[in-house]
Amino acid sequence: MIAIPLPFVVALLLSILAVLLFVRREKTTQPAFVFIALCALTTTVVGLRWTFDYSLFRLLQPILASCIPVTAWYCFSSAHQNPPFRSWHLLPPMVVVLASFTYPFWRLPLDPMLTMLYVGYGIALMRASFKASSLPEKVRFSDIDSALKAERLAGSMLLLSACIDGALAVDFSFFAGVHALNILTIGHAVLLPLLAIAVIKISLS
Repeated sequence: MIAIPLPFVVALLLSILAVLLFVRREKTTQPAFVFIALCALTTTVVGLRWTFDYSLFRLLQPILASCIPVTAWYCFSSAHQNPPFRSWHLLPPMVVVLASFTYPFWRLPLDPMLTMLYVGYGIALMRASFKASSLPEKVRFSDIDSALKAERLAGSMLLLSACIDGALAVDFSFFAGVHALNILTIGHAVLLPLLAIAVIKISLS
């Protein structure tokens, strides 16, 4: 069934992109390399989670997922003269890590929390791209328009991820999760590559 190997194909393509960025060894592409490597790892874990269903993969999946919007925000905020990235951005992933390792003693609702995390950062990126006082000052003048479009694309993809989570919730509520694998696979196949393109675009600008 094509739904099972597709995450590994996407992970392979993302890994190739990450290697190409690593070979460039440019300071501006370092955040993009970290982000794309994180996306490749996340996609691999998703594929392994739905193929073998080991407890280790169930543990790692929400932890890696919580790091994606934070890392995306850092990649775009670093294009501004005064990056609005503060240490408190690391709090959500730390809470997810703590909740994952203390389950079932601490039953934190991770799914709604991850959904809100993606919605929050998605809206923040969209707002930053439309805010006249928050132009990416570290981007070449000729590339500002392209950088803003990349920022909007990244925000849209984070919001799309929240919609995927909503679709999964509906599927489990009304269809016992019959379509969950297809929703998750197609969602990651579209979401992470487009996010990677947006991050590469801003890093090369």
